[in-house]
Amino acid sequence: MKNNPSTFPQSFSEKNVAVFQQTLQQPVSCQGVGLHSGQAVRLRFLPAEIGTGIRFRRVDQSDALDIPALADYVIHTERTTVLGREGQSVATVEHSLAAIWALDLDNVLIEIDGPEMPIFDGSAQPYVQALQEGRLQQQNAERRFLDILEPITLMDSSRNSVVVASPSSRFSLECSIDFQSAHVPGGTYFLDNPEAFLAELAPARTFVFFHELEYLMDQGLIKGGDLDCALVYAEQPLPESKLLRLIQRFGRDKLTGNSLGLLNTLQPRFSDEPLRHKVLDALGDLALAGRRIRGSISIHRPGHSINVAFARKLRELYAHE
Repeated sequence: MKNNPSTFPQSFSEKNVAVFQQTLQQPVSCQGVGLHSGQAVRLRFLPAEIGTGIRFRRVDQSDALDIPALADYVIHTERTTVLGREGQSVATVEHSLAAIWALDLDNVLIEIDGPEMPIFDGSAQPYVQALQEGRLQQQNAERRFLDILEPITLMDSSRNSVVVASPSSRFSLECSIDFQSAHVPGGTYFLDNPEAFLAELAPARTFVFFHELEYLMDQGLIKGGDLDCALVYAEQPLPESKLLRLIQRFGRDKLTGNSLGLLNTLQPRFSDEPLRHKVLDALGDLALAGRRIRGSISIHRPGHSINVAFARKLRELYAHE
């Protein structure tokens, strides 16, 4: 059901309606483990001044720099989005940025004492819960929007991905996936209000196919991974030797498949949880445009690479407006 435009949060406000920047009323803290680094980290989400935007700060570095959450600072997009500046970096920022977007925050400083944001349960829900404890504070300055003024198409032929965007008086996002999988169904999800994100997208966890999991383990990644923070899909029954490797790696006594093709014992929170998580990731990456977007965006086969490329394209076209 569509919301009445008069009830939209600021991020969905119609053009020519004055809306204001927002930050946190008070700092909030949390801690967790990075998915790929396996390093335990502590976070603090802090109120920030008008016009600051979203920034990350590596407080474990003696010469800590602020790394703006902008596409200009993205240094890596393979399976995660990594921001970097002058040798300092923060990985896996997309879930926290999606939560910040959904909660209508403009100015936040994120202090972290390690190289990677926590994976928690693989969703954005823990970030939402932490940030809600800080509560919103309206600031005495109008929000600046990034308005899409003409149709835009961006393609990545290597991944069969495409973004199509067009002008609109407010923001909407449509994502579709097609993995050619018997267990991860294709489909389309349409988002046009933040409340839907909080209820229908924030709890959606990340997912991986077993052959990808093997590759990541071979590359020395997912050191902080656990079978409770991702849905693992096996396209076919696995040999005992491969099951044994996973049991040894993750310390599980038993691994089983089920009728959904899930290798681990998690049950989906939604029938289309992988699709919903792809929308979640796309929102986090699009936040790297640096402003709230007003426009209609459709992404077929979203991924960090094309999501960030589109955010960068928007900045090239409209960030100077």
